[in-house]
Amino acid sequence: MKKFLVVAGLTAPLLLAAPAQAGHESARHISFEDVLRQLVLTHTDASYRSRDRHHRQDRGWQNERRIIPIARLVRQIQRDTGGRVTSVRLKRNGRVYAIEGVGRGGRYVTAKANARTGEIFDVRRDRGGAHVATNGKPIPRILRGLRNRGYSNFDRVVRDGRTYIVRGLNNRGNPVRIVANARNGRVLSVNQARRYNGPNYLRHQVRGFDHWRSGLRQQHYSNFGHATRHDDYYQVGARDRRGRDVTLNVCARTGRVLHTAYR
Repeated sequence: MKKFLVVAGLTAPLLLAAPAQAGHESARHISFEDVLRQLVLTHTDASYRSRDRHHRQDRGWQNERRIIPIARLVRQIQRDTGGRVTSVRLKRNGRVYAIEGVGRGGRYVTAKANARTGEIFDVRRDRGGAHVATNGKPIPRILRGLRNRGYSNFDRVVRDGRTYIVRGLNNRGNPVRIVANARNGRVLSVNQARRYNGPNYLRHQVRGFDHWRSGLRQQHYSNFGHATRHDDYYQVGARDRRGRDVTLNVCARTGRVLHTAYR
């Protein structure tokens, strides 16, 4: 699979792949690390055809070298494995997420994921049973609370005892290091971050569709319909220079046309 999260929709195929005589008992014993390992072998494009909206969005991400948000990656892994992701770091090349987590049996697991497609690889278990705190709020809820406070585009979330150390951008597009209470999400401190591994386009401010309308007209698009916001892009109907009906995906941060689909 080349788009979005290869994790999506794979739990059912994994259960069906088990021997018939194992039944539901086998399904209950599938572990966090076992599912991650099987993802590499069982990923298929079929699970994406049922997700047309995400499919269109992912094409835009690839065209712009875009990365999958940490919260979305974590939600999908936890839903499909039953484990708990405790840390996610985007590497300096901006192409790979390093993931740490704990399986249902308490086994410490590490893995990597392609930041643009979500493909999981290099899954490993720590036989020594490293201890990682899993109490408190899960990563997606911590990040949602920080987004409500004006922070966004996180490239690093690390569990450190009773706190999460998060790196992202403030409302001015500047990198910041945030320390949040793991139990209630309360922000304990915010300081300027020395570096940021996310792509440069994330530093641009999100603007309303009307801001990009004149630029699209210069590209000979016209007769715009209602623009619908999807995360970092707008989807809008229009006509091209030859008067043909087209649906555009337009980046909300740069105004670039990410994808066109003729109707």
